[in-house]
Amino acid sequence: MQKLLVRFICCFIPNRHLRSFMRRIKFGRYKITGKNNIIEFCGHKLPRYFKIVGVDIRISGNNNRVVLGRPMRIFHANITISNDESNIVIGDGAWLGGLDIRCAFGRAQNILIGTHFTAHGVNILCDDMSSISIGNDVLMSNDINIWCSDGHAIIDNTSKSVINLTHEPLTIGDHCWIGQGARLLKNARIPSNSIVGGGSVVGKRFEEEYTVIAGNPARVIRQNVSWDKKLPWVKHMQQLQGEINNVG
Repeated sequence: MQKLLVRFICCFIPNRHLRSFMRRIKFGRYKITGKNNIIEFCGHKLPRYFKIVGVDIRISGNNNRVVLGRPMRIFHANITISNDESNIVIGDGAWLGGLDIRCAFGRAQNILIGTHFTAHGVNILCDDMSSISIGNDVLMSNDINIWCSDGHAIIDNTSKSVINLTHEPLTIGDHCWIGQGARLLKNARIPSNSIVGGGSVVGKRFEEEYTVIAGNPARVIRQNVSWDKKLPWVKHMQQLQGEINNVG
C-alpha cells in the first residue's frame, strides 16, 4: 500500500531527482533523540516522518550528521550513532548489503566513504576519537570487520602511559578490493589500487600501490598487479577477443 501511495505522489512531481528520492523512501520514523541531528539522502534533507528503504538509522546524541548519496541499492544496512558531533558520509552509486556502522564511546568521529562503494557484509566500528576514510570504487566482500580503535586501553606498567592510542585515521584508497574475512585495525593504511587477501589482518600503514597485501600480520606478497570487477574467465576472454580483433 505504501509503495502504491508513493508512486501516486511521484506522478505529480516534475523534478526527476526529487522523483527518484521519493521512490527510495517510505513512511515511518527513525529512532532519534537529541538535538540538531540531520539525515540527508540523495541531496535532500530527509523529512521527519520518512525512512530510507533498506537502512535503519538510530541516533542518540547531538549535532550528528548522516549523508547518503544516490545509491544503486541498499538492503540490511544499519547506522547507529551513540555520541555527539559524528559525521557519516557515503557517496553516490553505493551498493550497501549488510553494512553495519556504529559510532559510540567517544565523540566527533568521521566516516567518509567515496562513490561507487560496494559492501556485501561489512562491520565498521568507530570508538574513541577515531575516524575512517574510504576512497572511490572500493569493493568489500563479506565478513569484514573494520575497527578504527582498540576497545580498551593498554598501559605500560613502567611509564604508566597508554600505548595503543589512535594516531591516524584508518585509510583505504581508491579502487581497492578487500577480500572475505579481512580485519582492518586502527592506524592502518591501504593505498589505492590494492588487493587485501581474504582473512588478512591489516594493522599498519602501507604506501606502495598496485600490490596484494595478505597474511596475519599482513604484508606485501605481490607487486605490480591490478584488478577488475569482472570474473577472471570473462576478463580473459575479452582480452583474447581484443587480441584477435587487433590481428584482424
